[in-house]
Amino acid sequence: SSDNEFTVRPAPGSVLDIDLGASSVGLPVVGGPLAMAKATADVPAYTGALVQWAQDGGLLTPQNEQQLTRSLARVLAFAAEGKTHQAHQQLTQFEDAAGRVEDAVLRTDLLEAATELRRMLTDGEL
Repeated sequence: SSDNEFTVRPAPGSVLDIDLGASSVGLPVVGGPLAMAKATADVPAYTGALVQWAQDGGLLTPQNEQQLTRSLARVLAFAAEGKTHQAHQQLTQFEDAAGRVEDAVLRTDLLEAATELRRMLTDGEL
């Protein structure tokens, strides 16, 4: 009601009931999904979801999907065990597999996610 172009102008103090079950709100995040993942420290989940989305969309070969999935799982497992050297090695394998992805946009997204994972691993956030 504060928009001058809006046609309904309720009186001051009006109460508005909203059916939350039938409502939704979309908020764009500048920088896209990776920026949101960084902001919520959920880069591992974002990376896994990106690989799954690419596989579901037919953007990965079965071999590439397997390499990405396996190396990401190992990165996270080694990081959880405090084995950062091994986690870095697995992350390099993830980057190598990402570099072989044919789709240029997807390849860039995967490599950007890997860069953020490496930073998190180095900073002890993973």
